[in-house]
Amino acid sequence: AGSVETVLSGALSGEISRASSTEVSLEGFVSSESSRAVVAENSLNVKVSTESSRAVAAEGSLNTKLSSEQSRAVSSELSLDSKVSSETSRALVAEASVDAKISSETSRASAAETSLGSAVSSSVTALSSEVSRANSAEASVTTRLSVEEVRAGSVETVLSGEVST
Repeated sequence: AGSVETVLSGALSGEISRASSTEVSLEGFVSSESSRAVVAENSLNVKVSTESSRAVAAEGSLNTKLSSEQSRAVSSELSLDSKVSSETSRALVAEASVDAKISSETSRASAAETSLGSAVSSSVTALSSEVSRANSAEASVTTRLSVEEVRAGSVETVLSGEVST
């Protein structure tokens, strides 16, 4: 019975020694893994903090740039609206001026055409009167000339008879 006890005692002692050695080894692994995890977590915390700071700064910069761009765009749009309004007003005034000039020129041309028509009509009437007067004068001259020819012919005949006698 002693020898079973000795064997069991030796086996128990060996198991205790192996378990103790494994525990020390596992404690070393756990301590090492714990240290690595703490270092990794600290490194990640620093990287997350750095990235968070960078992102916040970038968002601030983008917000500032966006605000500046919005202000510039609104200012440009107001300026363009003002320029379009000004150009529209200028164009309307210019068109009104052109319309007035066209109306004035049309009235002047119409009056000139009416005046010219009246002058042409008067000239045609005067010319027609002159042609009638000239035709009458020619007829009168022709008649007088005929009468004068007859008279001169008679006088020549009388004179010729007196000269012959």
